Amino acid sequence: MGSEMCIRDRVKCTCGCGDAFDAGYAVALVQGFDPETAVRFAQATSALNATGLGSQAGVKDFEHTLNFMKTTKVRA
Repeated sequence: MGSEMCIRDRVKCTCGCGDAFDAGYAVALVQGFDPETAVRFAQATSALNATGLGSQAGVKDFEHTLNFMKTTKVRA
């Protein structure tokens, strides 16, 4: 895949980003996403996590994360 979400200017705290990625991937698979899309959703979950102070502070809900995934530019 070789891409990443571009949110550098909004990073506040990276605590829990790995856990958020794992959780996002699991949720995406349960929702029926294919593996590649599940990774993108996991990236979005982890990126949103980094925008808040403290673990999971930037993650609001599934729909918000899905919208973020669909509208955020990806850097190759």
